[in-house]
Amino acid sequence: MRITINNKVYDTDYAAVMAEAIHQGRSDPGPWFEELYISQRGNWFVYGWGDHPKYLTHYIECKICGYRITPISREEALTWCEKHQEQKLIDNYFSDLVDDA
Repeated sequence: MRITINNKVYDTDYAAVMAEAIHQGRSDPGPWFEELYISQRGNWFVYGWGDHPKYLTHYIECKICGYRITPISREEALTWCEKHQEQKLIDNYFSDLVDDA
């Protein structure tokens, strides 16, 4: 998927997939998926698709699913990694943003 947001082109074909997550909540009508990307220039974004309201309200490709690219800050990417327990990514890309307990 390729889309321009705030004068920046986000392209899943040219960015690196760093992590993936599959979600299925009790109230979700179906599964939805997210991939965390980093662009060649170091910009983070999430590509999400599936049967979830945050994708359905933005762009509807069919009645039961949609998709969307969401640019996120480095801090938001760290939060995404924490939520999905991506410790290797945290160690490799965000070590300057975290402290030892």
